[in-house]
Amino acid sequence: MAHHRAGRLPEAKAIYRKVLTCDPRNPDALHLLGVIAHQVGNHQQAIEYISLAIDYCNQAVPRQPSNPFAYNNLGEAYRALGRTQEAVACYEKALLLKPDYAEAYYHLGQTLEDQGKSEAAIVCYRKALSVNPDLVLAHYNLGTALRVQDKLDEAAACFQQVIRLEPDNDMAQYLLSCLTGQNPERAPSKYVANLFDNHAPKFDEHLLQKLQYKVPEDLVNLARQCSNIPQEKWDVLDLGCGTGLVGLAIAPYARQLVGVDLSANMLAKARDRNLYHRLEQQDLLSMMKLEMASSYDVIVAADVFIYVGNIEDIIHATTRLLRPKGLVAFSVEALEKVPFEGARQKIWNDYQLNHTGRYAHSSSYLHRLASENGFRTINISPTQVRFEKGNPVHGWLAILGI
Repeated sequence: MAHHRAGRLPEAKAIYRKVLTCDPRNPDALHLLGVIAHQVGNHQQAIEYISLAIDYCNQAVPRQPSNPFAYNNLGEAYRALGRTQEAVACYEKALLLKPDYAEAYYHLGQTLEDQGKSEAAIVCYRKALSVNPDLVLAHYNLGTALRVQDKLDEAAACFQQVIRLEPDNDMAQYLLSCLTGQNPERAPSKYVANLFDNHAPKFDEHLLQKLQYKVPEDLVNLARQCSNIPQEKWDVLDLGCGTGLVGLAIAPYARQLVGVDLSANMLAKARDRNLYHRLEQQDLLSMMKLEMASSYDVIVAADVFIYVGNIEDIIHATTRLLRPKGLVAFSVEALEKVPFEGARQKIWNDYQLNHTGRYAHSSSYLHRLASENGFRTINISPTQVRFEKGNPVHGWLAILGI
């Protein structure tokens, strides 16, 4: 257990196995082997080990007391596999055994959010905090749930509590910024990665069906209209490729397709499409700096800059990577159509972070960047990016040509 707490998982695993050679039904060793399996991503094995541990406790003579921590960890393994009903049952059992188990309330809240039961999730987060007022993750998740419900003052108070407990928590600082009218240059990489890792399982279904999203097709069609390069010979860099929706739209015209994204779970979905010749898990600008000069004909970024306010460095980096007659194609939300609603006064900058957690950009900013970086072809067209809560989200489609 000392090895385990210190993160030395192979050493801990070896000793737990040694315990089991002497006592094959030792519930603690089985439970903790299951925890390690979950930690390294083998969630089905985790379920098998922890279930055995619970069964052996129940079968023991005299019967051993059930372990609420084992039920909580079993719930975590089920949740990781998307088996939310089983996960909920495990957390409820853990709370039956230990009613003051703050972490189980928190995990139950997460799972209820997975099921779309936000009100019930909020109740669980509040119960967790009534037991442990310093549980940072419960404050954070309660804040995000309240923000979705447009309870902005309550959400801001939650993020302030997170920062009180963890002053260096840049994700909470970012979300507090979007609720208080501040305007940082970009979202933290960890925030973006976590956001899309969590959304990956249902991302395409939600975006395409519920939000009526069609930016990838619109961007590719506009790029085809503006390009002077034969379309079957495009070498394409897909910035923030996500699950590969742009890849689907542009693959028929691409000789080579390279994608980069921060989210491992989104990249796994993109890899399953078998469209990309190479996929990289990196920050966009860091990846671009490592690519060879003049190696792409088209660089595309569909709804990527909504998490990057200041895009000057990225636009400048595209000029090094593009060949003659190359294009940059990207979408942004429109600042002119989406004024910031959370600040005491409206702020009209080149870009503005909104209470949604996304940035909006002005068309004048896009035109200026294009001019400053020597782009000759400049096509910036209004579009409807998606629907949100039944209302259209307005944006810009931008095609910049060298």
